[in-house]
Amino acid sequence: MTTLQKRDVKAVLPDAAALPGWRHIGRSRVETDPYTCMIWTRKDPCRDVLVTGSANFTRGPQRTTRWLRFSFFVFSCRTTSAAHHLYSKLPDYRPLPAEAKRPKLGDESAASRNLLNGEHPTAEIYNKIRVGHTVVLTFAAGLEKAVTAERAEKAARLQTERVLQAHHGFKPTAQATRVP
Repeated sequence: MTTLQKRDVKAVLPDAAALPGWRHIGRSRVETDPYTCMIWTRKDPCRDVLVTGSANFTRGPQRTTRWLRFSFFVFSCRTTSAAHHLYSKLPDYRPLPAEAKRPKLGDESAASRNLLNGEHPTAEIYNKIRVGHTVVLTFAAGLEKAVTAERAEKAARLQTERVLQAHHGFKPTAQATRVP
């Protein structure tokens, strides 16, 4: 597999066509500095990250069980071993419940969850995936009833499919047409 360049990372990030009915928050970001990587982990594993990309989407009215946010992060690394190192340093929160489906995506993948307490408690389910030289981190966030393993998997599968398309020399066109 090849190392994704800046133009490739930009292409693999989901756009409005990839998530019909969702609202793209701000602009997708593609950077060649380590700062986005360093948000998620310490400096060490970010040294071999060449390009990072991020995109965010929401749907439904906020503070309701219909509101959901998908965030996508892509890290293109110099080598497979650098990608494995970064993957191993990305956070693992609490494991998903035993009954939750755990998809096998890419060369390595894991899912975990987090709950942020407050006036409106927010649940988050993270999926981290390594595909060759590329590491993907996606998360679904919203009220606890809105964030399910199935919905989080849709985001992870969408981003992984788009990365695989780019790795195989195709224009990324994968879509998540039905997110329950």
